[in-house]
This record gives sequence, C-alpha cells and structure tokens, in this order.
Amino acid sequence: MHTWLANADPETAWAYVAWPDFPAASKGPQPLVIVPLHGFVDRGPEMPLDTEELLASRVLRAAVERVKSLAPIRVLHPVRHVLAARADGFFGLDPDTVSDQLLALCQGIHDSGCTKVLFFNSSAVSASLTASVALDARAKLGLSTYVIQAGDLGMRFSTLDEPTAKSAQLLAELLVEILAHRATPIAALPPDVVVTAGGHASDFFPSTYRSRYLGGMTRARIAACASEPQALVVVPLSSIEQHGRHLPVGVDAILGQALLSETLSGMPTGAPVYVAPPLTYGKCNEHEGFPGTLTLDARTLRR
Repeated sequence: MHTWLANADPETAWAYVAWPDFPAASKGPQPLVIVPLHGFVDRGPEMPLDTEELLASRVLRAAVERVKSLAPIRVLHPVRHVLAARADGFFGLDPDTVSDQLLALCQGIHDSGCTKVLFFNSSAVSASLTASVALDARAKLGLSTYVIQAGDLGMRFSTLDEPTAKSAQLLAELLVEILAHRATPIAALPPDVVVTAGGHASDFFPSTYRSRYLGGMTRARIAACASEPQALVVVPLSSIEQHGRHLPVGVDAILGQALLSETLSGMPTGAPVYVAPPLTYGKCNEHEGFPGTLTLDARTLRR
C-alpha cells in the first residue's frame, strides 16, 4: 500500500483495475463509484493539515469493507485539492477549478460505463460546491449522484484519536441504501467489521515520506520549512489512464509515488527536500477511448 500513498483497498480501488475490466469494455455489472474529497485545514498546533483524510479515509475503508460483498464498488483516489478554508489556507483551489476538476472526473466515470456516483466529502467548506457538482453531473451526464458529508456522520476532526466505529457503521448503512436505490434489493449487512479508533498516518504513509510531506505537517512546521535556505518542493504529477490489458489504470501514480518514496528514503536526514500533495489526475485525453481513464483538460490542469 505504501506505493500508492492513500488509504486504498486494492480490491475496491479504481486505480487497481485494468481498462478491459471496466463495464464499458466488459459489459460487467455497474459498480457504485465513490469519489472521496478531503481538504487541508489548520486545526491547531498539534494537528496535521490532513487530519480530514486520516480519519475520513479510515471510516470510508471500513464501511466499504463491510458492504463490498453485496455489490461492486470502486473508490477513486482522493481529491485533495478542494476549496481552501480561508484566504491563507493550504493547497486550495478556486470554485470554478474545483467544479471543472470534479465534472471532468464524472465524465470519465460515465465514459467507463458507470452510472452511480457518490461524493464522500469531509471538507465542510466544500459542502455546497460538492452538492452543486453532483446536480450538474446528474443533469449533464445522466448519472445517479449522491452526496454524504462526513460531518453528518458525526465526524468532528478535533483529535486524531476521535472514535470512528459509529461513523463507519452509519456510512455502511447509507451505502446499502444507495446500492439498492433503483436496483434489485440486496441482502442485509453482513456482521460488523471491527473499526479501531484514530486515523494514524502509519496506516498508509511510509515514515520517510511522511516526514517530508507538506500536507501532513502543521502550519508552524510548513513555515519553518519555507524559511530553510534553498528548500526544494517536489510536486508529484501523474495520470489515471490505460496501460494495456495487463496493468492497472493507476500504474503511473503507483510507480511514480514508489520511486519518489524510495528516493526520499535515501536523502540525508537534514536535506531540505519536501513533497506537496500529489496531483493524481492529469491530462491524458489521448487515452479517452479506453474505459477507466480519468482526464482533465489542459486549462483545468494548468489552473
């Protein structure tokens, strides 16, 4: 999992599927596609900026684990560049760019033969925009869209030891309702899956990568990095696109992050080299004819 650097289960992750196995190519069952959205927020001197992702991704993975035997599910890599919580927020974008990014992903989901999309959003500041995009995707693409806000599951992101079992249980129940909506009724939930409390970075981040990852730092730590002479920031850029019948559509991102992680592990301890949150979705419209490809246009990627 450390080569992917997201709390993703290979059984359900979109990025781990080869293009012939998407519905548009295989005529297989249409999965529920889940698009996680996580923001970066300064929640105090001891809390990393990516607290939302650490906790919400744990809840999502536990809920999906509980229901994945009932119907097919595909979870996209997190969309981390959402609205900034304030003018001096971190890694945030303007509303038009966020909307264009999400609608482009919905277009790729539609072209891959999928019709149901759930936005699982932990970013409070992006709540209204996410709901608007869901309506646009329904009106323009004919998708059945759903939105679940992490805050409505009782999540507060006030501590990394926040209990998550109750939120995961509620999310699993909502997933069952969505899976059954406009479809053949499905079986009841299987026995409970144990969900441990907390959202620790060790769940999916190698320590050498995490120590240099700007998204996992506090505001004060980032300020200290910025003051270091000749500090270098690496911006990972990759694509979700076809790579033959034998490789998953996320191979660019998987191998790129693996190479970067190994490189960082060999850096001298004090070297001022840091990593920005990755831009996983790139411009790859030359692969649009292959299901599973998720591409932005050049203008959106530049912005």
